[in-house]
Parts: sequence; C-alpha cells; structure tokens
Amino acid sequence: MEAVKRANDMQVGGNHYQSEYQHWDLALAIPYSYLEAAATKYVSRWRKKNGIEDLRKALHYLNKLQESGVATVRNIPKFAVAAEIHKFGMANGLGDMERHFCLIMGTWGAPSELDEARDILLKLMDDAEAAIERPQPVPLTEENKHAERAPKDPTGW
Repeated sequence: MEAVKRANDMQVGGNHYQSEYQHWDLALAIPYSYLEAAATKYVSRWRKKNGIEDLRKALHYLNKLQESGVATVRNIPKFAVAAEIHKFGMANGLGDMERHFCLIMGTWGAPSELDEARDILLKLMDDAEAAIERPQPVPLTEENKHAERAPKDPTGW
C-alpha cells in the first residue's frame, strides 16, 4: 500500500502550483471567500498556465463578487494580509500588479475598492494582449543569419 502524500507534495495535472507557498495555503491564511480565492488563483497562475484566459476567468469571478456586494469579514489586520501576500508573491514570482490585486481581494470593504481590482485586471489583460501582438525575437542561429531583420524600433526599445 502506497503511503499517503501531503497534498502540497503532489499535483494532479501540470506543474503550475509547484512552489514552497501554494495558493490554497494563502487562501487559508488570509482567509479569502470562495470568489476572492478563485479570482486570486487565476491571477496568480496566469503567466504559468493559461495566459489571458486565466485573467478572463479572474474577471468573471470578480464580476460575481461585485454583483454580490458581500464583503468578507476577516479577523486579520491589513499588515498581516500584506505580509502573507508578499511571501506568496515572492515564492511564486508574482509581479506588483498581481500582488496588489491579491491584497485588494484580501482587504476590501467597500465596492469601490473592487473597481481598483478590476482596473488592475484590465491592465494585465491589455498588457497580455499587446505582448501577443508584438513579434517575439528569434535567437540568431547559423540557419537564420541571412534572414531579413525587422527594422529597429525608433523608440530605442
């Protein structure tokens, strides 16, 4: 008979949750409501798993949260939420916007604060779409050294 593994030591499908601090541990530490946890899960994994589709899913959960208008009552100070999100963000390579979104989800009390979370999601989606539209650089190899090159970007980037 196989020994039972700890839940954090295994993953069913993929490897996008393999870190020392997993999302479900954050959701328990804060604690997030179901809708908050789902939205932050998709925001925290979008770069590793399904890209912009995950951001759309996060927005869908945020929409439902805004429709409900029900703020989660927490017995954890904002600085403690921020500390947990910082640890989680560092362990999972989250950017500033992703961490800020998670912070809002863990501390909001007024519906207007969810508007800021929406703005962050929309900005992330815009950035993700722009990255898809930009041609990605191809490494120079012996096989493509004579290929036509794109003109240099006049902005210097």
